[in-house]
Amino acid sequence: MNEYFVGLPYNYILDELKAENLLNIIKTSDDYNKIIALRLLFERYDELRLSLKRSFPGAFKYMNETNHVENDYIFQLNPFRYPSIPKFYINQLEKFINYPDSKSLIGLCNLCFNFES
Repeated sequence: MNEYFVGLPYNYILDELKAENLLNIIKTSDDYNKIIALRLLFERYDELRLSLKRSFPGAFKYMNETNHVENDYIFQLNPFRYPSIPKFYINQLEKFINYPDSKSLIGLCNLCFNFES
């Protein structure tokens, strides 16, 4: 990695991707970055992924398929200029993130990581 990212230590990247930092991104970022942070959390914690899949299967499917590169090339409009995430799914993800119960992202993260959000 040092060859491609000169001056950016690998440990710094790992620190930036800690669960606490990803939760902060989810709470404070735009919809596109929120989806990326959610996917990173869901890749690590099956409980979170399964909870979203049970609660909001459509939003789960959309989020799970976002940014999959299964062909040789991918073409996309600038996601910061042209929002491409359907508002319906954003609303479901917001509800999942903020639901005040152990089925929510925050509730499950508190159980998984033993910290207060």
